[in-house]
Amino acid sequence: MTNSVIVPPLVKYVANGVSGQVRSLNRIWLATLLVATVLLLEPIRAPLKTGMRELPFGLGGIEPGWFYPLGTVILGSLSVCLVVAHVQVVRATKLAHRIVDAAREYMTLPDGVDLGDLYDVFRSRSISRVALLVQATKGRYQFFGSEAGCPECWATLAACYYLVLRLLGIEVTVVLPGAA
Repeated sequence: MTNSVIVPPLVKYVANGVSGQVRSLNRIWLATLLVATVLLLEPIRAPLKTGMRELPFGLGGIEPGWFYPLGTVILGSLSVCLVVAHVQVVRATKLAHRIVDAAREYMTLPDGVDLGDLYDVFRSRSISRVALLVQATKGRYQFFGSEAGCPECWATLAACYYLVLRLLGIEVTVVLPGAA
């Protein structure tokens, strides 16, 4: 059965739900990185004339003995929030893929366009999403349903490329803020 009229709203609805989670994750990651940067750069900044340590963005000053304990609590809290947000993005993405997979069975799009590819168009990107770079390198085999004709050596190289990019993404999004 073909029902192309209903598919775009369904795909947009599901992609919008995941995109909201992704935007939250991206904001929390940026806040975590900002706090980590402030904590790392603080030793090179001169204290205020009052002996207080200056907080960024004109938030005033703080006693030097409280700067790092407070910063550590804030960074730790943001790190927990980051992990929670990441888990929620993974859960939302898995649910979205289940919905798209179920819709494939009874909905089709013209010209053989796959629902999953359409979903990818509408979904917001997360900071750690690297699969699109790998898909783009596969050329004409990058879309769902076309990977069957992909040469095995090309598929293997793409898988290795994905692994390298994924490990780099994890290092930038998790290890770098955590190491601070």
